[in-house]
Amino acid sequence: MSKYITCTFSAGMLPSEYAVTIKIEGRELSLFAPKTNVVVTDADSGRGLLEVQVVDGDHNVIGLPAEIFELGRRFIEYPIEQLKSA
Repeated sequence: MSKYITCTFSAGMLPSEYAVTIKIEGRELSLFAPKTNVVVTDADSGRGLLEVQVVDGDHNVIGLPAEIFELGRRFIEYPIEQLKSA
C-alpha cells in the first residue's frame, strides 16, 4: 500500500532523481529518489511528499524507494499514523 512522508528535495545527481531529506525522530535522513516517487507540493521551497510502501503495519515498517545514506538500508520503522495519503 502506497503512502507518503513529508520531505524536502533538490536536484539529484541524475536528471531523473531528486536528492531527498526526510525527518524521523528528530534526525534528518537523506537519499536519492526517482522523481516518480516525489509529489511536489511547493517547488519554490523544495517541499514535497515521498512515496513509501507500508511493508508491515503491525510493526510500523515502511519501504523507501532507495537506501538511506546514513543507515544503508531501505526499510525503516516509521509511525504508520503519521503517513499521509495522496
